[in-house]
Amino acid sequence: PPVDDSFKSKMFSIRFNPVTSGAATFMLFGFVIVLLAIGVDREGCLVQMGDDTPKFTSSACYTPRIEFQFWMKWVTDCFTWLYIGSQDCWVIFLAILYFSRFGNMKLGKDDDEPEFSNFSWFSMIFSCGVG
Repeated sequence: PPVDDSFKSKMFSIRFNPVTSGAATFMLFGFVIVLLAIGVDREGCLVQMGDDTPKFTSSACYTPRIEFQFWMKWVTDCFTWLYIGSQDCWVIFLAILYFSRFGNMKLGKDDDEPEFSNFSWFSMIFSCGVG
């Protein structure tokens, strides 16, 4: 399909979607403003210095860290079962695929030699899973 150049920035010659870019910018700045507006617990996290400017006493009092720790704990508490279940589904799917008629399917032409050994394939797949 032809490319519509109406969204093309003339300064950098970069095409972008203004709706997506605007929404992402709005969400990013909205998130930052909300975190700044929440503030921190000034009883235990801030200390008054000589110029009456509050300074953080430790990185544990950093507002985004407090918010992210809360949400990370919530996601972990609420959705661990979903992660474990989805991984079990993948293992079952791969076992069914392996023992079905597709388990011996050759990728490529019938007379092609494999480019990599089984050990190399396993190493690459294992690296992708770990990474």
